[in-house]
Amino acid sequence: MTNLEKYLKDQELLKIYRYADFIISYDEETVCPKNDKKTSLEVSSYFVKKIIEITTSDEYFKNLEALSKDDSLDELLKKKIIREYKDLLKQRRIPTDLMYEEVDLIDSTSLAWEKGIDTLNFNDFINDLDLLVGVEKKRAKCLEDKYKGYDVILDDMEEGFSTKEYDELFELIEKEILPLLNKIINLPKKYNEKIKDLKFDIDKQKKLT
Repeated sequence: MTNLEKYLKDQELLKIYRYADFIISYDEETVCPKNDKKTSLEVSSYFVKKIIEITTSDEYFKNLEALSKDDSLDELLKKKIIREYKDLLKQRRIPTDLMYEEVDLIDSTSLAWEKGIDTLNFNDFINDLDLLVGVEKKRAKCLEDKYKGYDVILDDMEEGFSTKEYDELFELIEKEILPLLNKIINLPKKYNEKIKDLKFDIDKQKKLT
């Protein structure tokens, strides 16, 4: 089996695990009975941990590394592989046990939140949330390089962005957008009576969507 064949086989399995996790997570937030919430979370976590198990393995990483240097690959596929390889280089700095701990804590925090809503006692949720924040701080510490502390988390969510870039963005919003918004809010209220009688062709709406 070639490196590419191994990669595509792994991708099929990962797609199954990710889709299963997505469906179960959607179920948890919609029609999942409360008594089944714990079991549902456990099943979801199983698939998430299987994803971690595959993507953190040395075999998967070495195969990805080899493919990232393969010039015979389709251009789009190679870009995807290089992006994933770059992400895995960073992810491998985080201990696998810490990843698993994060998954378990997300589950227990979710259950504690549901319990808090029912009992109006959020002490368990607060305790689990503190533990989860502690894990995130450890995770950020593992990834510290160019960025430190909270900037590590921001860069992880949007590469190249730190508090400096976000501060500049929000300063611009405050300077440019808020005055415009206030002008709009203070415009004289006008209501076009014709709007309520307008009819929109359903077939045309379907085409637009």
